Amino acid sequence: MRPQKYIVFTDLDGTLLDHETYSFAAALPAIEALQKHQIPIIPNTSKTAAEISVLQREIGLFDESVFENGGGMNVPKQAKLYSLLNKNASEFGAEDVGDSGYLLSFGAERSQVIEIIQKIRQQYGFNMVLLSEMSAQDMSDYTGLDLADAELSLQRLSAEPVVWKDSEANKETFCELVLAAGFKTQMGGRFIHVQGQVTKATAMTQVVGMYQKLYPDNEIVSVALGDAPNDLDMLEHADISIVIANPHSESLKITRNQNVFYEPKLGPEGWGAAMTKLMNQWFEQ
Repeated sequence: MRPQKYIVFTDLDGTLLDHETYSFAAALPAIEALQKHQIPIIPNTSKTAAEISVLQREIGLFDESVFENGGGMNVPKQAKLYSLLNKNASEFGAEDVGDSGYLLSFGAERSQVIEIIQKIRQQYGFNMVLLSEMSAQDMSDYTGLDLADAELSLQRLSAEPVVWKDSEANKETFCELVLAAGFKTQMGGRFIHVQGQVTKATAMTQVVGMYQKLYPDNEIVSVALGDAPNDLDMLEHADISIVIANPHSESLKITRNQNVFYEPKLGPEGWGAAMTKLMNQWFEQ
């Protein structure tokens, strides 16, 4: 049996970060324990690469991150996959972004997504506002983010969020038209996210494959933590799935039973408790 190499993929808002305060303090002891065992902690989130980079510095994370619901991955120089990409970036389609490491795109370019949305809007007259049409002040007013964070959230590379102002029936039609054009939609709390045919799960699979190349003598074991519907595919495809309780909706249900854990505590408290239980199993000897 090959030795196992664990990789943790985590949603941020409501999972590693508190729903209301965005605090991660309760998860810090578990984060530090994982880092002691050299286990990567990879954010897999709808946030932009710019937003994630700021949060990683605040939390003390140095590993890869998946941005915009699977649209791409950032690999900083401290991350384990940096050495793999540095040997042959072209094999993986990685873009060298200097001191920031490497950037990989898994989905469509944002300009392509915007073009198809605009064509549909022009043809059908749907009432909507694209994120690319909003200023940082607009974004701050709409979401409650401060101006600096609002500016970071506008720096999209792959997906295009849409503020829907039309009927529910027309929303369904819009989503069908997007799908027919070769793209997909994901529902968020405030936006419809339009993007290429990628998900958090497809990105996770890509990352696991790269880690397998980096550690050919190990069995790569993926652990995923999430609390919201857009985490479901990631949780379904992970080797070990941890569903964090969500105070705003019913708990997600995973179709399998093996290696699935439902954590009743919320946000970072639940994150820390769940990962501590797992580490006690992994390293009990």
